[in-house]
Amino acid sequence: MSLLRHLRRYSREALLDGVPYGQFWGEPPSAAPKQIPPPRYPLLRPEDEEEVERMLQRLKSVGRLDPRGSDEK
Repeated sequence: MSLLRHLRRYSREALLDGVPYGQFWGEPPSAAPKQIPPPRYPLLRPEDEEEVERMLQRLKSVGRLDPRGSDEK
């Protein structure tokens, strides 16, 4: 019985066979389901982000990142 109590307590946001937890257990539907934003993890170090930003600004101003002359294509 303890396992069932813990499952009910900690699975409020769960889908059970595709059915929301409350509906599965016969609870009235809530007004709006809570939306928890996904966690954001840094992909680059701060100095790498700065380098990417410099490259992006150069790309926007020049149109390319390589140092070739404009006569080569």
